[in-house]
This record gives sequence, C-alpha cells and structure tokens, in this order.
Amino acid sequence: MKSISTKELQELKDQLNKIKLSSYKWKLLDDCTVRLRLPNNEFMMCPEIGLRRYQIEIANKILREGYKKIFWYAPRRGGKEVLSIIFLIICALIDPGQYYAVYPDNKMARRILWRGDITMPDRSMKKYLDLFPDLFVVKKREDDMFFRFSNGSLIQIIGSHVDADSLRGVNLKGVFLSEYAFSETYALEVLTPSIANNKGFIIIQYTPNGYNHAELAFEKFSADPE
Repeated sequence: MKSISTKELQELKDQLNKIKLSSYKWKLLDDCTVRLRLPNNEFMMCPEIGLRRYQIEIANKILREGYKKIFWYAPRRGGKEVLSIIFLIICALIDPGQYYAVYPDNKMARRILWRGDITMPDRSMKKYLDLFPDLFVVKKREDDMFFRFSNGSLIQIIGSHVDADSLRGVNLKGVFLSEYAFSETYALEVLTPSIANNKGFIIIQYTPNGYNHAELAFEKFSADPE
C-alpha cells in the first residue's frame, strides 16, 4: 500500500474541512457583496473588493431583476475582467452550478485572467485568481483553468475556439463572454440551449471591432430582447 505524506494528509484534511462549508448561509447586500454565515457562526464577506457603481447595476440586472441576457459595450480598461470574475464567484456561492468565463482563445484567457493582475484601490497589485475565496475552493486545475467550490459549483475559464463538440452536454447556469467581437460564434451557439434550459444568464461584453457578428448580435437582440 502506498504511504501518504504529511503534506498530502494535511491537504486531505483541508478538503474535508472545506466540504463542511457547503452548509453556509448567505445574504446578498445592496452593493452585491455576499455576506456568508459559516457553520461556526462566524461571518465572511465576499468579494474582498467592491464593484463600481455601473458594475453593480449590471450585476443587479441578473441577480435581482431577473434579466437573462445582457449586452455590455465596454471601453478599454472598463473593469470587465474584474466584473466577470467577481460576478461568477458570487453566482457560484449563492446558486451552485457550472459557470464559464469565455475569452476569444485560451492564450488570452490564461494571460488576462489566469495569470493577470488587478490594480487594487490602494494601487497595490493582486492576482485575479486571488479573488477566489480560498476557504471555499476544494480543487484548482492549472491545465483546465477551473475552480471547484465546496458547494459543488465550478467556474472554468475557456477560449471560444475550442472544439464545439467538447462543449455539448455541458450543464451551465451562466456564462460571461469577454471580447465577443474577437471570439468565435459557435461557442455561444452551443452553450445557449443548456443555459436556457437552466433558466440561466448570458452576459456578452464587447468592444466594437468593425461591423461583425458582435454588432449583428446586438442589433438582433435590441430588436427582440426575448
């Protein structure tokens, strides 16, 4: 029988302790911060950085007003990566399920979110991945770029150029598409039926790149929001 190291044993204990946190209670505050009440009756706030006013407005459209699809025209440095990660973390904590952050390709996804930094209000730098609440993360995969939470939720960061067949059958509750004007369209086409079946949400963020599929999609949606 293979022996287990002290480090491996501690990791197993940590995972078991985190699994116990699946019974936490939560409350969504006005600023879209989630107040979590842990089994030991202690409280924790998530995320640790606040959203800007317009980011809160977008988040509330989904979380409180029941919107299922949002097109967001975002200029450069508009805080879209911060919103995408924080919003998906909030959703994963309060509504267990699978959530995707989709970028034009895996290289961009890894460069911007998986390895990228965020400038904090005090001008210090912080990794985007450090926004994930470690207390609730039971598994993290570098190669597949995903986080598994103690309540069963999964957040995965992917590129839109992946094989469409690999996306079929994915049981999603929500997706945040970033830089859609530069993305392949079939990822959204394949994922939409699953999200609709789960009464989930789609947030499409784009900065115009000429008159292409993103502008056409926006016009179609504007004419028929349903």
